[in-house]
Amino acid sequence: IGGNGWVVGDVMDALEAMTGVPRREQRILADTTELKDTDELDSDAAHLSLLVRNPECAIWLERIQNAEFPQDEFKRAPEHIKEHREISLAVVARHGFSLKVLPEEMCDDKEVVLCAVQQTGTALAHASANLRANQEVVLAAVKQHGAALEAASEELKADRNVVLTAVNSQGRALRFASEELRADPAIVSTAASKDIGALAFASKEILANKDVMLRLVQHNPSALRHASEDLQKDWGLLLQAVKQDPSVVKHASKELRANREFMCLAVEQNGFALEYAVKALRNDPKVLLAAVEQQCQAFQYAHPGLQEIAWKTAVPAGYAN
Repeated sequence: IGGNGWVVGDVMDALEAMTGVPRREQRILADTTELKDTDELDSDAAHLSLLVRNPECAIWLERIQNAEFPQDEFKRAPEHIKEHREISLAVVARHGFSLKVLPEEMCDDKEVVLCAVQQTGTALAHASANLRANQEVVLAAVKQHGAALEAASEELKADRNVVLTAVNSQGRALRFASEELRADPAIVSTAASKDIGALAFASKEILANKDVMLRLVQHNPSALRHASEDLQKDWGLLLQAVKQDPSVVKHASKELRANREFMCLAVEQNGFALEYAVKALRNDPKVLLAAVEQQCQAFQYAHPGLQEIAWKTAVPAGYAN
């Protein structure tokens, strides 16, 4: 049997014609490896083996593989059918969370659990404790869905490779990492690059580290909202953030927003920062002129009585740009 360009499915069709064994009941193996019907036949794979499935099991397998909702089809199956490993593999391949309703021994079967978490990472919560402590299984789960880290063993929540994979998939998975890794600059930075909200779960030490926070602010000015109280008063950090996003000024203390020297520097970085100054400074000629020189449209945040003066100053600067 076989020819150039044949796939395993062609062999199955030929066998059904020759032997009368329905395709759904056939399992084709090359040595000990079961082949999929879409696998191409290798010229070296001259010797294949045929295993014949239990006819009832074959019918249920076909139903699950073709059902719109395989989990519902699995629930309808008789208990003795649910015990078949092949049935378990079929349902979790299409609906990973069905691991929850599999027989207990299947939740401790590495191949079955791997199949489930590759489809739905959070299915890890229903794996055995033994497999929730297995690095290969947990890595597959967190790669598919970072928050699956929650179900990992404590040891793997402290595994740098596992946690990096998790936060690279979903930044806020940082919340499930060990305390030590929530203070790891590289891990926190990776998490924040995916979701700046992940900083809510970073350690206090990281949020008070000026070098780390400066890099994060340069990437995303919103990181400033999560910085320590002292760093939120740091002029250098604030001014770096203002370059990209003038609205970060509103996260500064009122005292700082009322500081004439600071606001002059802020509007020199980004004229639109004028909007967030206290009212007295929005009407301060020095601050106002510095703002419109940097960004002519900043005149709109001045007191109506000063807008005309600001505009006359701004227009030449705007045309000059």
